[in-house]
Amino acid sequence: MHLATRVLALFLLASFLLVLQSCKEPSNLKEATWFKEQAIHLQQSSRLKEAEPIFKRSLAILEKVLGPEHSDVAETLNHLAMLYRSLGRYKEAEQLLRRSLAIREKTFGPGHSDVAESLNNLAILYRAQGRDEKAEPLFNRALAIARKKLGPGRPGEVTNLNHMAELYRSHGRYKEAEQLFNRALAIAEKKLGPMHTDVAGSLKTLGDLYRTQGRYKDAEPLYKRALAIFEKKLGPVHIKVAKSHSKLAELYQAQGRDNKAEPLYKLALAFFEKKLGLRHPLTKRTLRNMARLYNRMGKKKKGAAVYFKLANEIRKKLAVGK
Repeated sequence: MHLATRVLALFLLASFLLVLQSCKEPSNLKEATWFKEQAIHLQQSSRLKEAEPIFKRSLAILEKVLGPEHSDVAETLNHLAMLYRSLGRYKEAEQLLRRSLAIREKTFGPGHSDVAESLNNLAILYRAQGRDEKAEPLFNRALAIARKKLGPGRPGEVTNLNHMAELYRSHGRYKEAEQLFNRALAIAEKKLGPMHTDVAGSLKTLGDLYRTQGRYKDAEPLYKRALAIFEKKLGPVHIKVAKSHSKLAELYQAQGRDNKAEPLYKLALAFFEKKLGLRHPLTKRTLRNMARLYNRMGKKKKGAAVYFKLANEIRKKLAVGK
């Protein structure tokens, strides 16, 4: 983390603690807004576990002051749900997203852009769980709302196109997926500029498609460009940067370029372990990939150590479930 970012984070945390001490029973909207903004900052800084109680405090105030059906409540529910999704707590995320969607549909009507956001987020959650049959109609509905409200070729359409294309990719509908990915990328670059994070997202997803098809030479420059954008815009310590490290490492591993894959896996794992914990799916996936990589490289001791760490965490989880 850059020094300036670290100082800002410490200042925000100290400010939060001061407010917390002076407001044992906060009950006004300014305080709720302040808590929400600090939680969003922590969330964007990948400090997810720190953000959770602050989001909850903001939500409690909003529900008390505005009532449980207010649009501001729906917005905070949406933020908290996305945090739970990032932590792999899918059941809790789904409950919050369904509630947020219901509030927004009731408040704004079925064709509002906020409804489209909730539909998209719920569909993304279903995709993360492999429930594609539930995700596709939600993506289609969100895309229809975006086109009607904003018109075709607007930045708001990029996210919807990428999600639909990703769904097609997962079902082997590669030509349809590539068309949508390229369309999303063209819109993003034209409307937002070549260094925008939405452009990086489109580059990453198009790279995923090419990797799935074994088009590694086409995928590599897209992954590298996406990583460079994320690092420049978000800083080196961010979940999107870590995911990009992991993606590029997997690409190199698939090509047998193990010496290039290893340092990238190490960077990704360091972030995932610290920010998400050993039980998170991304952490476990990276550990499994590294273990296979070390075994193939002949580094048996390192491979065994990674397998031991993974197996130990599985044993702990089973012990808790008894």
